[in-house]
Amino acid sequence: DMTNTTVGGNPRHSVAVNIDTIHSAYADLDFLILEGGTNDADLVGQFVGDTPPTKFGTWTESDFSGNYDKTTFCGGVEYLFYKALSYYPHSKIGFIIAMEMGTNNATVANRKRYFDEIVKIAKKWHIPVLNLWENALADARLTAFYDSTKTSSENVTAKSFYYDGQHPTSYGYDKMQLMIEAWIETL
Repeated sequence: DMTNTTVGGNPRHSVAVNIDTIHSAYADLDFLILEGGTNDADLVGQFVGDTPPTKFGTWTESDFSGNYDKTTFCGGVEYLFYKALSYYPHSKIGFIIAMEMGTNNATVANRKRYFDEIVKIAKKWHIPVLNLWENALADARLTAFYDSTKTSSENVTAKSFYYDGQHPTSYGYDKMQLMIEAWIETL
C-alpha cells in the first residue's frame, strides 16, 4: 500500500499522502517542487522483462477524475499531481527526477523504469520535469563518480560525486544545485 509503506517496521513517507499536510501548512505557494520515486522502485518491486510488479499499477492519458488507486505507484503519482494542481492552480509546480544512483545494474535499470513512467505521467499533467537521471552526468558505477574501494569519508575528501554510491556528497549537491537553480528559473 503506497499510502502506508514501512521498511523494517519504520513508516516511510508518501508524497501522495503528504500533499494534504503540505497544503494545510502552506495554503499558498509560489513554487512547489516535488521529487520522489527511488524508494518506490526499491519497495514496490522489480520489473521482470516488460512485466511490472503488481503494485506498479497503470494510468490512462485521458483520466483527470482524481479517482486514482493510491495503493499503486502510478496511482500515487497521479494522485500527487492531481492534488498539487488542485491545491496550487496559480503556483509554479515542477518535479525533479533524482540523479542516477546505485551500483547494482538491475537496481539502476529498475529505478529508471519507474522514473521513465513519472516523466510520462508528468507530461500528461503538464508538469515540467528536471530529469537529473538523464542530465546530471553522474553514474555511481563509474569510479570517476564513486570509488567503492574508498570509505564514505575518503569519497567526500576526494570530491567524488557520491559518498556511498547512492547519495551525493556536498560536491555532488553543488554540481546539481546549478542545474536545479537554472531549471527553477524556467518555471
